[in-house]
Amino acid sequence: LKNIDSLPDAPEWWGAYHTEEHQMFEQYAAIEPLDQCDIPNGATILRLMCVFSIKRDFLGFIDKYKCRIVVMGNEEQAEKDYDKSFSPTAQIATLRLLVIISLQFGLMMTHCDVSNAFLHAFHINPEKEVYCRFAPGMIVKGKTFGAIKRAVYGMHEASLSWYETSHAFLVSLGFERSDIEPC
Repeated sequence: LKNIDSLPDAPEWWGAYHTEEHQMFEQYAAIEPLDQCDIPNGATILRLMCVFSIKRDFLGFIDKYKCRIVVMGNEEQAEKDYDKSFSPTAQIATLRLLVIISLQFGLMMTHCDVSNAFLHAFHINPEKEVYCRFAPGMIVKGKTFGAIKRAVYGMHEASLSWYETSHAFLVSLGFERSDIEPC
């Protein structure tokens, strides 16, 4: 964050950062800002970092400046911080079948993109408290540490948390899981 001001497009990068910060700390309350003294001794403290990228349109022009606040998941310890890291995905045969069915019945296929998908899912193991240290230069509500409350990008169990959240939603709508397709 310290070097953003030296960039020619600093206002765009700051805008992207503030949008992500708002979603992470206010809209979804994925991380609760804390003082370091509020973290129990021996607790895992993962580092956060900001990943900046430029999204381009099909002609190559800048479409949007993007910032993603992520956890350094490589610092998580198996069994202490997470139990599982697998989440099922659809098999290619299932996708082909969906395309064939849509063609057969003249249906239009579309897709959707869930903005900040992982932040919609709660941390898979709420009894396993995981804490984080904010990226250098990141201060939220006067604090530089936080308690992770939701599935944050970079965590080992984030995709599994999102899968279980989306699966529960689809089941609540009346859908059923196929016996031969784990997804």
